[in-house]
Amino acid sequence: MIIISNRLPITFRDDIGGVAFKRSIGGLVTGIASYIGEIDKGQTRFTDCLWIGWPGMPVAEDRQAALRAACLEEHRCFPVFLSGEMIREYYGGFCNRTIWPLFHNFPDYVDHDRHSWEFYQHANEQFFSTLKECLRQDDVIWVHDYHLMLLPQLIRKEFPRARISFFLHIPFPAFDIFRHLSKPEQCGILEGLLGADLLGFHTYGYARDFLQCVSKVLKLDNTRHELIRGDRRIKIDIFPMGIDYKGIGDVARSAPCVSARRGIARDFSGHKLILSIDRLDYTKGILNRLKAFDRLLSEFPEWREKVLLMLVVAPSRREIDSYRQIKRCIDRWVGKINGNYGTNTWVPVIYQYRQIDLLDLCALYGASDIALVTPFKDGMNLMAKEYLAAHTDKKGVLILSEMAGATHELGDALLVNPHNIEEMVNALVRGLTMTEEEQFTRNEKMHQRLENYDVLAWAQEIMEATLTSNNRRAPRRAELLEAGIKDHLIGEYRKAGSSLFLFDYDGTLSPFASRPELAGPGPELLRVLKKIAGQPGNKVVIVSGRDRQTLDNWFRGCDISFSADLGAWVGGDDEWEMLYPGDRGWKGIIKPILHKYSSRLPFSFVEEKECAVVLDYRMADPELRDLRMSELTGELREDLHFTGQLDILHGENSFIIRNTGINKGAAGTYWLNKSSYDFVLAIGDDDADEELFAALPPEAYTLRIGSGRTVARYFTPDPRQAVTLLEELIS
Repeated sequence: MIIISNRLPITFRDDIGGVAFKRSIGGLVTGIASYIGEIDKGQTRFTDCLWIGWPGMPVAEDRQAALRAACLEEHRCFPVFLSGEMIREYYGGFCNRTIWPLFHNFPDYVDHDRHSWEFYQHANEQFFSTLKECLRQDDVIWVHDYHLMLLPQLIRKEFPRARISFFLHIPFPAFDIFRHLSKPEQCGILEGLLGADLLGFHTYGYARDFLQCVSKVLKLDNTRHELIRGDRRIKIDIFPMGIDYKGIGDVARSAPCVSARRGIARDFSGHKLILSIDRLDYTKGILNRLKAFDRLLSEFPEWREKVLLMLVVAPSRREIDSYRQIKRCIDRWVGKINGNYGTNTWVPVIYQYRQIDLLDLCALYGASDIALVTPFKDGMNLMAKEYLAAHTDKKGVLILSEMAGATHELGDALLVNPHNIEEMVNALVRGLTMTEEEQFTRNEKMHQRLENYDVLAWAQEIMEATLTSNNRRAPRRAELLEAGIKDHLIGEYRKAGSSLFLFDYDGTLSPFASRPELAGPGPELLRVLKKIAGQPGNKVVIVSGRDRQTLDNWFRGCDISFSADLGAWVGGDDEWEMLYPGDRGWKGIIKPILHKYSSRLPFSFVEEKECAVVLDYRMADPELRDLRMSELTGELREDLHFTGQLDILHGENSFIIRNTGINKGAAGTYWLNKSSYDFVLAIGDDDADEELFAALPPEAYTLRIGSGRTVARYFTPDPRQAVTLLEELIS
């Protein structure tokens, strides 16, 4: 396994006496280090790993070989050496002056410099050049973050069998923001990323925005977050990064940290302590926190001399004008607040402009009554999670920006719009007066999530998804059902002596209704089906997820046969045969899980069938639906010990869990074996119908309704075409 990031997980001092290394701090380093520990213990599919990245400073050419040897021997790291000019133009230029502000929705801060884009390209090529020195054809490569978005495609071109994942640690912008880049930059970034087999994002929204950009710029469509690129499938998935929950808790419980926390409590005894800690950045909303605190003291004077704001700002990117400007504004606001409200015995804002180590950070977290974490835009924001983890008593109030990726997991925090000062003030008042019982109730749920999905689980999930991707080949493409093809199909039918018709119902013969019971056949459809079924040599079968009784009632008198309950039952006119009499005991375990997700997905409902349980989401919000189904799939993958007897199927409007062996393909085979047919036509609209198409002989006419990926011979985006085709067959 090879890990590639802009920076190595170590810093060093290159003294005359040798190289002195120190491990870097940060969520990524912690997460990968945890996963490397699992590799060393033999708990993964890998036997070794290598980390490639820039060492953080220019290195003289005559020292590079010695440094590389020391990094490799002592830390399994392989440095990429960049010149001072490259660092300035690539890292300080395109990365920090173009991509960073743009991807965080600050287009006015973007520096549009073609020169720095060229350096960005060259830097990615230099990373690849270093990588080639140690890369083998079948290696697994994990590329990290916005500094290296061109690298996956560079690897793919020369190492087509490599398995590549890419994870973006910052937001991905919506198309209207992304298009601020030049066309070559837009195409270059998207094409570069699509060299990966797996692209990971913190939230569904970022993945959705990425796919929208791919659709708009490269004209590529996706089906359920999968893209077809040549003969490869590229998976787009959601992996919200966790923290080292246990590690943070261990530090918080350690004797030095407990002592430091008690010291802070003594120093500020009698005051509620609000903590704001961030590195200097215009995306973090630090000024609005100061404005909210100022208004709190102005509008709620009863809190004066009873509350303190501990403002810690870590120096960052001081060479960039916008960062120097935000620092000056922070300084002025701190002076204004302390000047307006401070007394001889009380300074409202305790301001520190410095880096802070983990132990002191955990002490501050634990001593603070409120954490004010209100970025304007943030990929995840691990500080919000760390604040909770450091409160081992599960107390403390987290006020969190709804613009941070962490809100999707930390919904029990007090969520605020970071642009709305009044909302922030109200949240501060509520936090200052919140009972310990309410704090515990809110935080307990969030602690459980942080513990169950920590940074190690995050890394493991991404690597498992990468290993299972393995450059899967895309299915063959269907042809559009054009007039000439339709005429040929009708001609073949009319020459046939015997014909078999296999039709899905919902979404194929009938449009989807708001409730399943409202989708009964109209008189025109009944007329068409009855006429087809009544012609000599024809056999019409509706292969549906509907139950036996409903199908019998709807089509009685039409001389039609059925495969009901997703193919579990075959028959009609009250004479039925069960194809698979498997065990149903699993439904008692599955139904509560589906009901839980239905309660979290408005306008969805659970439907129990004889051999399946279905979560129907046809009326649910599509974005929330996709998020919940992704979460549900992950939970089932983690928790079920009997997946060998179950299939999980994503239908067009439903999530289906059923006994293995029950599928529309088996139903189609059953009817094919009942007689000999000269002509076979199957029509369907979702993944369950794909099983039917795959089970039929290659000469059968198979038609997919919609534009989804398919193994059918033909497709049509027009859902009315199914009935129109049947009408033409009998005209």
